[in-house]
Amino acid sequence: MWVGLAIRLAQPPYGLSAAAIGSYSLAGVLGLAVTRIAGRLTDRFGGRAVIRYGLAVSAISTLVLDVSLGRPGWLVVSLATFDAGCFAAQVANQAGVVAIQPARAGALNAAYLTLYYGAGACGAVAAGILVELAGWDVMMVVAAIAITAAALVNMTSATINVPIESTRTG
Repeated sequence: MWVGLAIRLAQPPYGLSAAAIGSYSLAGVLGLAVTRIAGRLTDRFGGRAVIRYGLAVSAISTLVLDVSLGRPGWLVVSLATFDAGCFAAQVANQAGVVAIQPARAGALNAAYLTLYYGAGACGAVAAGILVELAGWDVMMVVAAIAITAAALVNMTSATINVPIESTRTG
């Protein structure tokens, strides 16, 4: 999404500078603030619920992003909620990965992050190509579909349903 956004904001009619486009990344600070809350919610309600709600927030935000261009206030709000949903889901995912085998938390987390950033890099390339060939609207619909597909995988996958509480002692 971020790569597609940068490309689109650089194009007419917006023609924003790199500095102006980069300033929108400050909306992602909400995602950082959400990580602590997402961690507590994951401990309390389990990773599956936090992932589901985080992805729902991101999917809805993606659709709002589709119509937010040219409306800076709405764009910032939709970027912030998009990132917050993604960060919440990531925190819950990492907790679930670590819960698989707590004694190997470092190795499991490293594998998770390798896959996460590898997939993110592929997504960035795909977003750049998609926004250039089909436009911002199509890219946002594809992003919403991909996020919804991730939520469906979460709802049907038994591997993500590792209860965090089972890893606690005492």
